[in-house]
Amino acid sequence: MKVKFGNIITVRKNLTERRIIMTNSNKLKAKIAEAGLTMAELAKNIKMSSATFSQKVNGKVRFSQEDIRKIDKELNLTPEEIKDIFLS
Repeated sequence: MKVKFGNIITVRKNLTERRIIMTNSNKLKAKIAEAGLTMAELAKNIKMSSATFSQKVNGKVRFSQEDIRKIDKELNLTPEEIKDIFLS
C-alpha cells in the first residue's frame, strides 16, 4: 500500500508472508491439446465459464482444489503433472 504525504511517498508492506502459487499455463495448455480438447471445451466439461477458466489459466485468479480435481479427472494427469502445472 502506498501512502502519500506531500512530496514523500511511503510504501508499506503487508507483514504477513504470502506464498504465491502460479499455474504453469504452457504445460496446462499442452495437456489440454494432448487430450484433444480446446480450453473452451474443457471449461464446459468442468462446468466453468470460458472467461473464468481463461483468467485462471492466465494466473489472474487461482484454481481451487475442486477445480484441480475436475481438471485432473478430464485430463487424467499424473501426480507429477499436477505438481508441475498447479504447484510450480
